[in-house]
Amino acid sequence: MKNKTIIRKIFSYLIVFTIFFFLGKGLIENWQKLKEYNFSFNYFYLISSFVFLIPGIVLLGFIWNAILRSLEPNKKLPFLKALWFFVCGWLYRYLPGAVWMYLARIYLGAKEGLSKKTLTLSVFYEAALAIASAFLLSIFLLGLVFGSKFLGLVPDFYILFPVLAMGAGLVFIHPKIFNFFLNLFLKRIKKTELLTGDFLSYSAVLKIILYYFISYILIGAGFFFLVRSLAYLPFYDILGAIGIYILASVLGTLAVFAPSGLGVREAFLAIFLQLYFPLSIATLIALLARVWTTLGEITIFMGLYSFMNKKDFFRVLAHFIFRIRQFNNRCLKNLAGDIRNKRILEIGSGQGDYYSAKHFFDSSNEFIQSDIVEGYGHKIIDVVQMNYKNEFDIILSLSVLEHIFDIHQAIENIYRALRPDGLAVFFVPGFYPLHGESNDYWRFTEHSLKRLLKKFKRIKIKHSGLKQFPFAYYIEAVK
Repeated sequence: MKNKTIIRKIFSYLIVFTIFFFLGKGLIENWQKLKEYNFSFNYFYLISSFVFLIPGIVLLGFIWNAILRSLEPNKKLPFLKALWFFVCGWLYRYLPGAVWMYLARIYLGAKEGLSKKTLTLSVFYEAALAIASAFLLSIFLLGLVFGSKFLGLVPDFYILFPVLAMGAGLVFIHPKIFNFFLNLFLKRIKKTELLTGDFLSYSAVLKIILYYFISYILIGAGFFFLVRSLAYLPFYDILGAIGIYILASVLGTLAVFAPSGLGVREAFLAIFLQLYFPLSIATLIALLARVWTTLGEITIFMGLYSFMNKKDFFRVLAHFIFRIRQFNNRCLKNLAGDIRNKRILEIGSGQGDYYSAKHFFDSSNEFIQSDIVEGYGHKIIDVVQMNYKNEFDIILSLSVLEHIFDIHQAIENIYRALRPDGLAVFFVPGFYPLHGESNDYWRFTEHSLKRLLKKFKRIKIKHSGLKQFPFAYYIEAVK
């Protein structure tokens, strides 16, 4: 069974790689055409694309919560928490199998006291209605825009066709029909069939469909502005662009072998966009659209994470992109591995043990946590005023120096407090967002650090990020 799972994963990624390989190959072969194409980059339209994209994705989280509340009205999940669960699950789309983003939400919702039966039914409804809504809206829009041209419909009928298609779809999602097929599916996967009282009413389903239409139109409009930020596309083509993007996205969703429709959506989008652009330009736009949506998803995740944890958005985003905590932890693990029976002072341990490095060090060490805030539960030590001499083998100052205005005095006190051959460990920001204001005073370079620590006999400096664009520094200085 485990071998089959591994094979399926390899197969999934192999297909995705193959699709991207041919898309990339087409771009390279048509590179000259790309260079000659008259691109018209526009920042206003690019920003506008995110203005539409982000609310469109947020609305998808609102829709899932609306389904939950309709199924279990007596146990309501707060909107922000539901949106957080939705976004957390949303990131699991990039795993093969298409089920992980739903399982994540079921798990998180169950921890909040919601029944697993309701949660499971909610994701079934979400998946089914999301796909049905996407097909209904895309067929309606594309039939409206391209019906007379590609379907050979007479002028009187090409408007009627999408209306009829929409009507047929709305009939299909009527509970008597939709619930019948849902129970067939549950029976096939050996799950308990649902009773009539477990299902959503037709009015609730129609309301959910309407919400999906609004969400898809917002996201599709964002895609139109993304395209228009790169190349000229008239405003009268906005409905066609929305329909194309929705249809390509839902076809990618149905390709369960491809995580988040990777490659599949791009391939269909490149094919459909040839209605407006040459293949090379259509391929480039399709690939950029994936980057665009991913940036939108990351922005929402970081914004919510910052809000839910009361943290600065740009700081959280910087940590996510540059993986600063992982860099810091990796350096500390390498340092702490062989250290035994030492006296260690940590400056600025923070509240509790969350920010402290104590857990990296062996229990044989005497580890003294300190801070200037009494309520944090540590020894009260102000590094600018402390007056130790030859007291400690190691002193840790992690993400502290930037918050000390009298930085020279702080470093002098640390040096004096170390025993001969003692080690001072610093972690300081380079290109890093402001945080902890209004007590955020300094940013550092490798050159400034060498001058500040010139009294130490040996200094080792590591950086996170590019050498010319360092995000943060880890420093070991020996007295």
